[in-house]
Amino acid sequence: MKAPVFVLCAVSFTMMFVAAAVSAAENPYIELLRSGSYEQRIDAMLRLGFAGNRVAFFYLVENLDSGRDGEASPVRRIRIRSVAAEALGRLRDDRAVPHLVARYGREQSPEVKRSILFALSFLKPAGAEGVVDDGLASGDEGVLFEAIRTAALSGDAAHAPRLREIAAKSPLERVRLSCAYALVMLGDDVEKNSAYLAAGLGSRDPESRFWAAVNLGEAGRTGSLGGLARAREIENMEWVKREIDIAAARLAVMRARQREKEEDGRFDHLMADGPKEEPGTNPPGGGEAK
Repeated sequence: MKAPVFVLCAVSFTMMFVAAAVSAAENPYIELLRSGSYEQRIDAMLRLGFAGNRVAFFYLVENLDSGRDGEASPVRRIRIRSVAAEALGRLRDDRAVPHLVARYGREQSPEVKRSILFALSFLKPAGAEGVVDDGLASGDEGVLFEAIRTAALSGDAAHAPRLREIAAKSPLERVRLSCAYALVMLGDDVEKNSAYLAAGLGSRDPESRFWAAVNLGEAGRTGSLGGLARAREIENMEWVKREIDIAAARLAVMRARQREKEEDGRFDHLMADGPKEEPGTNPPGGGEAK
């Protein structure tokens, strides 16, 4: 006799509950995320996000909505929402997109909006285009900056016209450099924008030099290694030097991989062609050529 449907559903839900309980027991941070103090919840979200632990997904969604909508939130609630958003992004679980988009639409805090844009940079952009567009139109520099970087990683060339407009009008060199990076990533006038990034290494503003190095490294412009080396020789800010070193190391690894891939391609081509024999050197029947 077949079991009634409601019995099967009850068994399924029981199994899911047991599995969740086991996961929480195996990872104490899950329990802290559910019922810990403010400090413990923040720590748990950071750890679980970096670990990519998807068991935390719905607990993070719950924390993303911490605080009543439409009223001034205490600093702690803002911090909880901000960390929850970033942790959801680091899970790289596309189920988070509608939750992040909905929270952005209700959010009053620029800090949380920045964190939501940061989270979306890890995820597939489908359904989040409006959030990125809103960020690109923001008067808050932090939100704008994060939106530019999210647009860069979206792969959506539809953002290119707005990025060009921001680059043409912004009085802030670091914003213009970020726009150039985004346009390179979206394949828009790559050589011109790459040259602008490289020129940023010679800016009088150390923050601009910092972001020029960051953007060149992230854009994978291996041809910039020489410029980075020359910039480091005259750089007088240690924090900028460190970023130049990081960018140079990243590009050096990329170049080595490119060369290795090219060598493998040449070797495969030679092997596919096989050894070439001159006509008449080995005639049919095994006899020697006369």
